[in-house]
Amino acid sequence: MYQQEEITGSREQEENEIKEKIICCGIQVNCNDKKHNMLERVEKYIDQAKDELNNMGKDMDLLVLPEQFVQLPETAEYYKEPYGITEMYVEAGVDGLDSDVKRKHKDEFRDWASGIAKKFNTNLVAGSYPYVDKNGKIYNRSLVIDREGKIIGKYDKIHLFDAFNVRESDIFTAGNELGIFDLDIGKIGVWICYDLRFPEIARALRARGADMFVVPAAFYKPHREHFDILVKSAAIMNVTPIIAVNQCGMLINNSQRGFVGGSVILDAKGARRSVNHVEDVNDIDYKYQDNKEKDEKGEYKIDENGLENNFAEKDDENMEGYILGEIDKNFTRISREANPEYTNRRIDLYKEWL
Repeated sequence: MYQQEEITGSREQEENEIKEKIICCGIQVNCNDKKHNMLERVEKYIDQAKDELNNMGKDMDLLVLPEQFVQLPETAEYYKEPYGITEMYVEAGVDGLDSDVKRKHKDEFRDWASGIAKKFNTNLVAGSYPYVDKNGKIYNRSLVIDREGKIIGKYDKIHLFDAFNVRESDIFTAGNELGIFDLDIGKIGVWICYDLRFPEIARALRARGADMFVVPAAFYKPHREHFDILVKSAAIMNVTPIIAVNQCGMLINNSQRGFVGGSVILDAKGARRSVNHVEDVNDIDYKYQDNKEKDEKGEYKIDENGLENNFAEKDDENMEGYILGEIDKNFTRISREANPEYTNRRIDLYKEWL
């Protein structure tokens, strides 16, 4: 695992060199609170990550948030909050929403995300949120925003999660366009969660010149091994670095369902390149602590490595915080030269077989 001091690059270096060494940050949270509280909590972790980088003399180049981290359908029902309010939703004149609610929620998430990118001077893949168009169709949408707060583009989740007794298509409409975007750090390819299980997405993005993959996710338990393997295989099979940022913890009104955590940054060979920082989340049952020794007060003892040490293993399923790491574009080039898998493909045969 990378140590913090191994994150290289400094503000004094030339601009092109900075862009060769891309400092990435991901925020892993449990969506268990009201919208505004979730936004405040995420911003708290961004502040902490930014402070750490400042202390190291580094700048944040890319920030990634999880899928649907502001509000899930389950939390909307629990809190009786409107779900999926956007500017287009307001324009559509949805019944049952008075003017105060419309004004309150107009552009809220978009404005917040643009403000975050500008405030922290970072490119942002803003997780995803429910975008409702003028016809009332809801899309699981990720916004890509540059350092100045300008929305560069959007990606609507293509493969909806109709599996394991869940039907995402009961709420959302599937997208039909690849997410490939040009930023000052290079070309990024974006997909969302369940898209991981369809390797055609990653391959198509690689074919269109993606320098790195970015994956916001809300990947359900108990499939942590699936998440780990799918993320790593996307990096290895395409010789492309990846940052995958997932939700964690249990659903607030469903103790049987939750998310696997496991947010990570991998290089073009699939090696871990992130350092993780977490804190305990109130009202989450830390099942992994059940076998840990307690002190006389009934509290868990902190072992020599610290109970809140880096969450590199499955312990992070119920812990939230931030990850930091570096993507080295020169290392990607060297890796692709050593393993030219893309040029070694046999498309002539694939077309016949498929």
